[in-house]
Amino acid sequence: MELIWKELPGEHMIYSGIAQAAVEGDIPVPEGHSVREVLSCTGNVTLSDTAAREGAVAVEGTVSVDIICTDGNVFAFSSHASFRHTIPAEGVRDGMKAQVQPSLQALELINENGRLRLSAVADMAVLVTAPGGIKVLSSITGVEDAEQDARELTLCCRTEEQAGSLRLREELEASLASSLLYSKACAA
Repeated sequence: MELIWKELPGEHMIYSGIAQAAVEGDIPVPEGHSVREVLSCTGNVTLSDTAAREGAVAVEGTVSVDIICTDGNVFAFSSHASFRHTIPAEGVRDGMKAQVQPSLQALELINENGRLRLSAVADMAVLVTAPGGIKVLSSITGVEDAEQDARELTLCCRTEEQAGSLRLREELEASLASSLLYSKACAA
């Protein structure tokens, strides 16, 4: 009797985890304006590059913010802050496939005498995989009365049904407001 082995192509999960990155910095205010009060602030985080390194995953991205302020008159503008972050990941080697899903968990604008300071926290869900085969038994030879029943099996399957974030805010009293200046909604 002889066992015949076959190797199926597949991906091995090397690392899975969640890390946080803090992004802080000054936000330039448009010329001719000084911020008296921040009325509204929304933001998101996008990644421009992810790479598996020896023992870590390196990410580069941007936190973008849309801001509505007042300096006696209401004005709105957009800004962004770039960041780099290294996530320690045991077992990761150069060239492995790194997937990172970012989500903005906290966003705060601090008014420092008319200047704005950004403080944001982004969660990053990390999955690192490497190509590798799976050894499976293909057939048995040398047994006269054996029957073979070949079937196709799905060994693993991952499907994401939905992802997203929902921010809840307090209502802001605006008795002197006559119109809405900015609104944003996204659905993918």
